Amino acid sequence: AEASEVDFGKSRIIRTMLTPAMGTPPGPSKIDMTDETEFDKKIVAYLRAKQQAMFFDNVKADRGPLENGVLEMLLTDERYTGRILGKSEMGTFLNTAAWAMTMNSGSLGPDLMRRTVCIPLAKRPPAEADRKIANVIEWTVEHRAVLVSAAWTLIKNWVEKGRPRASKPLNSFEAWSHLVGGILECAGFAALDGNRSEAQERLSGIEMDFIQFVNGWARQYQEKRVEVAALRELADKNDLLQSKIRGPAESSGRAPERDRSMGVFLASRNDVVRDGFRIRAGYTNGARRYWLEKTAERKAQEDLDEKLKAVFTTPPNFKP
Repeated sequence: AEASEVDFGKSRIIRTMLTPAMGTPPGPSKIDMTDETEFDKKIVAYLRAKQQAMFFDNVKADRGPLENGVLEMLLTDERYTGRILGKSEMGTFLNTAAWAMTMNSGSLGPDLMRRTVCIPLAKRPPAEADRKIANVIEWTVEHRAVLVSAAWTLIKNWVEKGRPRASKPLNSFEAWSHLVGGILECAGFAALDGNRSEAQERLSGIEMDFIQFVNGWARQYQEKRVEVAALRELADKNDLLQSKIRGPAESSGRAPERDRSMGVFLASRNDVVRDGFRIRAGYTNGARRYWLEKTAERKAQEDLDEKLKAVFTTPPNFKP
C-alpha cells in the first residue's frame, strides 16, 4: 500500500486484509529492508518461525528506488536457503508467507516493481467520528467467520462457472494470478493488473521526478496561477519529467509540442496531492493555468515550524 502522505490508513488496510486468513492482525516485521546484508541475516529467523505473513510497515526509500535482491528472490521462490543466525551452517526453509509493505511517496526498483501488486491510496479516510465502523480491525476479528464465508461464496461462484482463468495473468505469478484473478473477475471485479501502469508510474523514478518538480514549482511560484509553458520550462531547466515531455525545442525557446505534452501530463495529475500541495487547474482569461494549494496538514506543519524557529532563534529574556 502506498500513499503520498502520512495518516492515509495504509497499515490499517494491510492488517485488515490479512486478518481473516490469519485470525489475528499481524504485527510489523522489524527488519530494515533497505540494508540487503542485514535483511539476509535476519529473514531466516522469520522463515524458521513459519510466519504466516511478513509485513513491513512504513518502509523508507529516501535514497532512491528500493532494491533488494534477497526480497526479490523471496517473492518468487517457494524455498529460501540462507545462513542460520548465530550458527555456521546453512538451512533451506519453506516460504509460504504473504508479503506486504507500506510506503509514503517511495519508489521501487524495476525487479521489485514487477513482483508487486500495488494499492495506491489517493483519498484520506474519513474522520473517526464519521466512520461507519469505528475500529475496522476489531470489527474484522469479530466478523471473521462472515468474511471467510463471503470469500468462500466468491470461490464457489468461480468453480460453478468452470474455473475460468484470469484475462491478464502476472508474469512469474501465472498460477496464482490465474486463480485469484479468475475468482475476482468472475465476481465482477477488475483484472488484477487493472491499475498496474498507474501504480508502476507512482512507484517509479517518474514519481520521484514529479515530487521534486512540485517542490521546485512551490519555491518558484508559491500558489500563483501559472501557464503550462512556464511549468514546462521549469521542468526542462531542472531536467525533470523528461520522459513525459516530448517534442523538440525551437531556437527561440518556444516549444509548442512539448507544451502540449506537458499539459496532458498535468491534466492527469489534477487534484493530486504531493508533499502537502494539491494541484489545481482552471481557466484565467481563457487560458488554461495550474496552481498549487497547500493542504491543511501542510499549513499546520509550516505553522509549527515557524513557532519552533521562533523558540530556538529568539534570545532568552534575562538580566545578568
